[in-house]
Amino acid sequence: MTARTATWVGGGAAAFCLLALPAISLLFITSSQSWESVYGAFAMLGFPIVGAVIVARQPANTIGWLLVGAGASVYAGLLSAGIVYATLDSP
Repeated sequence: MTARTATWVGGGAAAFCLLALPAISLLFITSSQSWESVYGAFAMLGFPIVGAVIVARQPANTIGWLLVGAGASVYAGLLSAGIVYATLDSP
C-alpha cells in the first residue's frame, strides 16, 4: 500500500467516526438507553484520530492501523446498535 492510499484509508476511517458521533449521540439520547454509550463514544474518538495521524506519517506502523481499526469497529458497532434499537425496540 502506498503512503497516499494509507493516508486516505486512515483519514476516511477517522472521518467516519467523526460523522458517526452525532448520529450515535442522537440515537442514544432520544432513546431510553443509558448515557454510558454516548460517553464511551466520546472517549473512543481519540483512537481513530491518533491512528489516522500515525498512519499518515508512517503507513507501515502496526499500532496506527490497530488504533484506526479499533476506533472504526467501535463506532460501527455503536451506530448499528443504535439503529437496531431505534427501529426494533423503540415504541
